Amino acid sequence: MQRARVRVRLATSEDTLALLVLQAACHESHLHESGAVFASIVAQQLSFVATCAADGDDQCVGYALVHAGDSAALGAVCDDHDGAADAGACFLHDVVVLARCRGGGVASQLVREALRHAARSGFHEVHLVALTGTASFWRRQRFSEQECGGYADAASYGPGALHMRLRLQSVRDEYRVKSCCDDKRVGGDAAAAIRT
Repeated sequence: MQRARVRVRLATSEDTLALLVLQAACHESHLHESGAVFASIVAQQLSFVATCAADGDDQCVGYALVHAGDSAALGAVCDDHDGAADAGACFLHDVVVLARCRGGGVASQLVREALRHAARSGFHEVHLVALTGTASFWRRQRFSEQECGGYADAASYGPGALHMRLRLQSVRDEYRVKSCCDDKRVGGDAAAAIRT
């Protein structure tokens, strides 16, 4: 099996269509967000994309969508959101990796870069909804289960979904280490190998 190089970088507006294609490939339709929501989230410059060179082209193979807790996009997942209460929070909206690229650490790399960037951007905590069967992955990333606290009922994401939170202050030093955004040599790319 051939190993391919994966690069993780900040997502740009030019990635939006590719991110929507990944969403469609990885999520059931009832979990799909609109192009406008994706564009709004990506515009905040907190989200990351993983690309892989295949057939001479860089193809998107994963993403981590992150937005500020007081963003308009949070309305899509919060019923009674009060932005002032969450000014120091961001929301890890979605992490997706194509099935053929899973098992090589791409999701963990996307999450690490997103958390580092969130900490460097001044956020104090990160919230997410863990879909059924993913809580153990998020616990390995240091997230813990939380009561809803103003966030939409996690059950609306399906049975077994959990609201989880990570306080960045407790791991700030870890996430302040050099991020792929600091590396100017290769356009800010961090690399990992995956099986293709």
